[in-house]
Amino acid sequence: MKAELLKRFFRAIASSDQEAIDKLTYLVIEEERNRGHTLLADQLENITKKSQKEKSANPSKLADTIPENLQALTELPTSKRFNIPLVTVIPRQKLRHHMVLPENVEKRFCRIEREYAARDRLAHHGLRYRQKILLYGPPGCGKTLGAERLAWNLRGRQAP
Repeated sequence: MKAELLKRFFRAIASSDQEAIDKLTYLVIEEERNRGHTLLADQLENITKKSQKEKSANPSKLADTIPENLQALTELPTSKRFNIPLVTVIPRQKLRHHMVLPENVEKRFCRIEREYAARDRLAHHGLRYRQKILLYGPPGCGKTLGAERLAWNLRGRQAP
């Protein structure tokens, strides 16, 4: 399959352009037939026909009726025993900096954040806040994500 055709196919998928996807699917099948790959072309054609039949049989799918950006839970599930929500909604822009950490590590991060927020009060009493920290550990343990979290949470924070 030619690289240009693959690029066009992926662009059509990324933009959810169903008409372009159908045309490109047909082009792929024809190209495989021309190369002598008739078995593969027939299999691809059957897959496309099957998916078209499924679409026409289930026109009222939830994903088809609700726009993609509005597909969310309408009601959050709650615990039957404690009547508290089992799901927490976190806005996408804050999601990257929410980390699930062991309690002792979370306390250290919170302490650094509180200390920075209280930097003016500390200075008033002649104390200095930590201006440098050292994050260490093996590759992939979350040092960079931890630094991003601190930067995100401390950006623009004023002393209480």
